[in-house]
Amino acid sequence: ENLDTSKENTTTTVVVTENDLYQIMLSDASAPNPFTVKTEGGTYEEIRDFLIEEVESTPEMKVKIAGAKTASYEAVFQMLALSKARGWKPVLAYD
Repeated sequence: ENLDTSKENTTTTVVVTENDLYQIMLSDASAPNPFTVKTEGGTYEEIRDFLIEEVESTPEMKVKIAGAKTASYEAVFQMLALSKARGWKPVLAYD
């Protein structure tokens, strides 16, 4: 059996901004992405379906959650709750 390894070891990164909006960094920078770090970001409701599609298209289903120091805990925990509900492997990043 041949496995598709083209997206192996890929991690989608969600950045919570100081305004509690979400920006998404894809491992494939050339892929269409309306919520890049070059934008203001989107609300949870705006990014949710896009994020689910991106993370669940990878075999590892890993998501890195990073945030501005002034981002609210609620915005970060909302990402953790979504990760848990979907069976993803979240990693918190403090930069």
